Amino acid sequence: MGSGLVDRAKAAAIEQIAAGLDAFVAAGGAEPDGHRDAITMVRELERVGRRLAAQQVAAVEAIDRQGLHRHDAHASAKVMDRHVARVSDGEAGRRYSARRVRRELPAVWARFVAGDISRCHLDRVARAMANPRVRTRLVGNDEA
Repeated sequence: MGSGLVDRAKAAAIEQIAAGLDAFVAAGGAEPDGHRDAITMVRELERVGRRLAAQQVAAVEAIDRQGLHRHDAHASAKVMDRHVARVSDGEAGRRYSARRVRRELPAVWARFVAGDISRCHLDRVARAMANPRVRTRLVGNDEA
């Protein structure tokens, strides 16, 4: 596959993720072996998906914080993400909005990274964070 990442450890880790997904598909993929297997599979695939989504948001946040989008004349980290990842403007916007949760709500972010809260929940919190009247109260109640 060849990720093109400069950091070899990160490149190898992404290769392992891809290889793990390939192994899952080769083992029958999302075809459960009964009711209990279906429940476990849905739960675990969701948790892994949430953890991966957290890394996508973290990448956008880092790109924004470091100004790396400017190198190729992208107007923002959101625009760079939309263009490079080939995602919709809505998806790029959700990732960009979620970066504020990562910065200002460490407890909520930790729960998302662990896969304990859904992307929908994170998006709702991020939307609330966009409201200046609500933001202070959210930050003050991060643990709750």
